[in-house]
Amino acid sequence: MNEGNIMDNTIVKHFQTFQNILIKYDSFSDVNSIWNGSFIYPSKNNAHLHALKDKYFLEKFVGSNDLDTAKNIMRWVNEIMLFSEYAEYKGNNTALEILNFSRENRKLLNCAMHSIVLTEALLSLGIISRSIQCLPLDPIDNDSHFINIVYINKMKKWIALDSAFSTYFTDKDENILNLHEIRNAYITNKLPKIHRYTRFSQSIGFNMDWYIVYLAKNLFRFSCTHSASFNEKSNIIYFLEPLGYRGDNLEIKTDDNINRYIGDEKYFWGNIHDCEK
Repeated sequence: MNEGNIMDNTIVKHFQTFQNILIKYDSFSDVNSIWNGSFIYPSKNNAHLHALKDKYFLEKFVGSNDLDTAKNIMRWVNEIMLFSEYAEYKGNNTALEILNFSRENRKLLNCAMHSIVLTEALLSLGIISRSIQCLPLDPIDNDSHFINIVYINKMKKWIALDSAFSTYFTDKDENILNLHEIRNAYITNKLPKIHRYTRFSQSIGFNMDWYIVYLAKNLFRFSCTHSASFNEKSNIIYFLEPLGYRGDNLEIKTDDNINRYIGDEKYFWGNIHDCEK
């Protein structure tokens, strides 16, 4: 999420264009990823995560089940970082340092920083989460959005939580959705129900009509780091891209990371075994 593009209402009139793009690129490749190995998650006993949990008394947000706990933590992240002015954060990508900067300077940070805080807060309570960058078709559009996927053990399912706007998504039967299901909802014209889980009826940078179109723009392709430790100097980043956009199993090395481009949904989204520690 680029702060300069927040609430750019000009995109609202382009909903049909963004939806049609998703419809055209509705499927992913059936070619398996040549890379294997589960995504990596630090233990909740990791020293940094333990310090985060203790400093902010995160155990008080534990609900009757993992889903309630995850929603509570999402709302906490949104509200503790909810200020009236934006700032660009250039420090270390750890939840403790991000929160220190935001609170000391009373600044609202972008969705990537929200997503990191949510990931580490959930991991500190033993709930597995990954930060997913949701990207548009246009590779020169530098405006993307970060949404977390969170594994709910009782449901045996990933769900999507957006802490930047404190939202989650359901179908018409109130089944909570993951990012794969949300993308398909746009493709089949059965738009998801969007729930805002917050004490504040309005907040900076949010309008439901805009948000619906903003998601349509940014649900074209996805990326995430192989490791959920965000302050590493380099990382492997996987990009899940639809069939016909780019070839399968391509690897490009940059100065900072290794980018791997795949169409293997099963590998990218993971399964129950990938969530066992």
